[in-house]
Formats: sequence, C-alpha cells, structure tokens
Amino acid sequence: LEFRRVLFRSALIKPSPSSNTLNLLGAAFSEVSADDKSNLGISGGAKITRLNSGKLRNAGIKEGFIITSIDRKSVRNMSDLENALKDRQGGVLIEGVYPNGMKGYYGFGM
Repeated sequence: LEFRRVLFRSALIKPSPSSNTLNLLGAAFSEVSADDKSNLGISGGAKITRLNSGKLRNAGIKEGFIITSIDRKSVRNMSDLENALKDRQGGVLIEGVYPNGMKGYYGFGM
C-alpha cells in the first residue's frame, strides 16, 4: 500500500523545463564555495560535481569545471545557469575555469 502511494505522488509531479535542460546536459551541479571563489578570483558560477553522458561530456568538459558564463552572460549561481539554458536552441558557448585555474571554452548545440 505504501509503495502505491509513492508511485501515485510521483506521477503527479512533472519535471520542469529547466530540469529537462539540465538532464540533457548530463551533469549535476553545485554552488561554488567561498574558497573556490577566492582561490580562482571569480565572483560565482555553477560547479559540475558529477558528469554523466550528455552534451557537456560530449563537448569535452570534465568534472570540477566551474561554468562562469554562457554566451557571454555571467553565471553567478545555479539559478543563472538554469535561466541561461531554459528553452535554449541552437549553439551555446560555455566559459569557465577548472579548480587548477585553467580556463576552458566549449561550444555545442542544444
């Protein structure tokens, strides 16, 4: 009986468009820590904590990469990331930095 209730509740919850976009990217993200901000000289971003198959892995991005801008628009947090990619079509330019300070630039189609 308990199992059925859980299934029924999950059937009522529809994924939001932004979660569909993040699923397409194939990654889990977190906010950037104060230490990372200080060490890398950045004001914020969205850090890739886990990478599965998807657009980001196919583009060559590695775990730990911190996205700091999308199409030259600043990404300071998770909300900025979701807003920049919501309902996005066509080419996307992602800029950011790895924890070792190496900058990265990646482009791919949505």
